[in-house]
Amino acid sequence: GGPYHPSVPTRCRPEDPCSVLYQKIEEIEKAIESHKQWIKEHPDEIDIDHAGEMDDWYNARNRCASLIRKNCTRRSDCKICKKIAVPSAFAIGGYIAYKIIELCTVPELAPFTP
Repeated sequence: GGPYHPSVPTRCRPEDPCSVLYQKIEEIEKAIESHKQWIKEHPDEIDIDHAGEMDDWYNARNRCASLIRKNCTRRSDCKICKKIAVPSAFAIGGYIAYKIIELCTVPELAPFTP
């Protein structure tokens, strides 16, 4: 076992058509959610490789979302993009509050979640 890993390429490229970008970001989000669940269920097996892999997935998702925002006219087709807000003072403050809550409730996950 282990978390979900897509069986198709997920690297978003500027030349990808929007429909492909939407498919790739859905696969990436599925992998992120699967990894988060796996980490919750296997806290004793978390290591630096898993933390690095989570960073890679979040970076891939952000890259796709950025390309969708830049290249796709029907951005509303990307439901995940709506969850990924452009950083703002409010978002940064919310992130800090999230990390504090996370440290208080599940400190073992804090180093491994963005």
